[in-house]
Order: sequence, then C-alpha cells, then structure tokens
Amino acid sequence: MALGDLTLFNDFARQLAEKEIDLADDTYKLALVSNTLVPVVTQATPRYSTYSGNEVSGSGYAAGGATVSSTMSVALAGATASWTVGSGPHATWTATGGGPSNIRWGILYNDTAGSKQAAAFVDIGAGSDVNLATTSIYVTFNVTAIAQLTVS
Repeated sequence: MALGDLTLFNDFARQLAEKEIDLADDTYKLALVSNTLVPVVTQATPRYSTYSGNEVSGSGYAAGGATVSSTMSVALAGATASWTVGSGPHATWTATGGGPSNIRWGILYNDTAGSKQAAAFVDIGAGSDVNLATTSIYVTFNVTAIAQLTVS
C-alpha cells in the first residue's frame, strides 16, 4: 500500500528548542484520522487533541493509535543530528471486517508529554481514503532518519 511522505509540523522545531520533547526517551504514537480535518504544516501548537475529534473508529483500531515500535534514538554526525528508529514496520493495523473506512491521515504525536504534542503527519492513502475493512496498513519510517537537523 502506498503512503505519503512524513511532514513535520513547523512547531516541532519550537518543541525541540523549548525542551518539551525527548526524541530518544518519550513514547510516540501514530493515530489515524479521517479526511474531515486536513493537517497544516504551519499550525500553531499542534496536539493530539487537535485531531482526536476526527480520529477513526471501528474494528481493528484502538483510540489513541498505535505505539511506534522499535527504539528511537538521536545520532550526531558532523553538523547533522538525526532522529532515527530501528527497522519496521513501526505501526500496523490488520484488515478486519467492520474496520474504519475513512482513514486519511496519520498523526505522529508524543504520548509521554502532558500536552501530547504532534510532531508530524502522513497522508496514509497518498491522496485517497483507506478502508481498514479491506486493506491492512503498515507504516515504516525511513531507518536512516525520521527527521534530520543540519547546522550550517
């Protein structure tokens, strides 16, 4: 199944600078939401609560989403810091009758932080809704880096 690119919210840089998140030690989840609310990269202070009202429901999906599996870490190589994760898939949902049929977006958020800051989003169906009743979803992040920050 095709997936879109992971897009970081602009606010992610502020979250890092103000030490609101710990990329290596916090628990991150990927929640699935419908097409009724489109994530915007410039959204001020994105949170899980911003999207939870549009979270899908049905067989095979639990509210709050799936914990991103594998160990996350931060590595530094020269002037580039990389947020990495082990091999995937990192979040999975198996097709099941009665599954939600209107899945469009995945919201990656920090489940450890009290405010549950959203870090990024992905277009799960690459432009179309996905039906979990007929299609399994396997999300695998790039093992080279989920995100990179380069100082120049």
